[in-house]
Amino acid sequence: MNIEARKAFLKASLTPRSKPLIQKRYSGIGWWLSGRWRDPGMLGESYMKMLWFTFLYVPVAPLSVYLLEREGRVETVLGRLSLRNFRDIYPGRHMRLYFSSFFDGIIFVAIVAALIAVIYLIRWLYGPIKFQ
Repeated sequence: MNIEARKAFLKASLTPRSKPLIQKRYSGIGWWLSGRWRDPGMLGESYMKMLWFTFLYVPVAPLSVYLLEREGRVETVLGRLSLRNFRDIYPGRHMRLYFSSFFDGIIFVAIVAALIAVIYLIRWLYGPIKFQ
């Protein structure tokens, strides 16, 4: 599929958002956008992120793909794309978005685990902290 055909398919497949996208996680369980896919030739400054169901901050199940645009620190959702349509537009390259999304969650969990390990190491070396 050439770039013009992909652009037309993307435009036809994109579902516009009438409501703001709500990302909710309680103790690491919920819905979250992560990863990033850029295709400057097709999307310009816009990019895609994947909406995941997360468990303990680790992405477990991909739900859909969203086209976003950043203006300053604010991300605006331009539309939603199904996983199947995303795979059709980017055959063989869609795994980059899967892996970048998954590793975002894994890196967060690794940082939290490292901080907890440091706290336990300090307590083991110096004993419990006593306040007067």
